[in-house]
Amino acid sequence: LSASDRSTLREHPSEAIRQRAESILGVVSPRADVLATYQAALAASGDLANGKRMYDEHCATCHKYGERGYDVGPNLAVIDYHTGETLLVHILDPNRDVNPKYQQYVVADQSGLLHVGMIAAQSAGSIILRQEEGKEVEVPSVNVESLQNRGSL
Repeated sequence: LSASDRSTLREHPSEAIRQRAESILGVVSPRADVLATYQAALAASGDLANGKRMYDEHCATCHKYGERGYDVGPNLAVIDYHTGETLLVHILDPNRDVNPKYQQYVVADQSGLLHVGMIAAQSAGSIILRQEEGKEVEVPSVNVESLQNRGSL
């Protein structure tokens, strides 16, 4: 199943289907070994200055938190409501559960250029992709050679 399919099942309106999906899909992680390695970090005290630096270097190009960063991926304002274990999974295994609106697409145009990003808007006339740092590129539909969903970012 694609990340989108897994996400759709985990967020299904039917409680029974959500529970069944979680019992099947939520158990195995291809990054379980990485998560286990960093589990001990949850007991350590944090370093706010280092955390801000890491966020600026690795997360802010796609995620907004307060006034910092860009609205490309999910806004991180909700992180205060998550447990350390949940945040660890989201950080180290970000492709485990991806909302379909944050999936990455590759548009090949007729000149051979590849444009990569999330679909910000799409019409009969063009596709607009949102990229890192909130940059957007518009590809006229007449120039689109192919459009591929690459799953999560």
